[in-house]
Amino acid sequence: NRPQIFKVAQEEEAISEALREELLKLRIFARNLTDAERLERREAGYVYTAQLIVDESAPISAYEVAVSRISTETAQRAVDYAKELMGEDESSLAAMGQTIDIAFEEFLDANPDLDGLPDEFAEYVSTASTETAVAAYDTADRLNQLFAMIAHMGITETELSISRRNILSRLKVRTLRGRELIEFFDSFDSFMLVNQTEFTLN
Repeated sequence: NRPQIFKVAQEEEAISEALREELLKLRIFARNLTDAERLERREAGYVYTAQLIVDESAPISAYEVAVSRISTETAQRAVDYAKELMGEDESSLAAMGQTIDIAFEEFLDANPDLDGLPDEFAEYVSTASTETAVAAYDTADRLNQLFAMIAHMGITETELSISRRNILSRLKVRTLRGRELIEFFDSFDSFMLVNQTEFTLN
């Protein structure tokens, strides 16, 4: 990975251990600056930061995020929202996954000729007015809000993808697995953007 240049204050902003632990639950691995990065920060007011990854087969924990790239305020908002959304002990995740499962089964019943493709399901959730579809829409929308907040911390697309995939896997959705669930959320996000654009134009 190519180093990234970040204009930063010359004094390093500290991230509390409590916040660091909460970020870890979102699979964001915050690391302190290296001695060289810290020296560069003090002298120049900016820092080159790179992923300190040994090889391509490294575990996701190797994708550490230099604390200089994380907005503490934005990170705290994302952590607080994640707790509110998922529950302190993530007790709400199973119910959220079940909501998506029920909506997918309803979608298949309403469209017996379809193979249940993720993008078609996303369109159904975005447009159908049934109670089940509306509940799935709300669930997907709130999760996408969390992903947007995580993205705004100052992390890379790869780091965001790691966090997002891990959170989605914890939903334990039976009807959409792995890549299918990711594609559903990608398509849902696209439909949301289209709907917002049309609303603005009207």
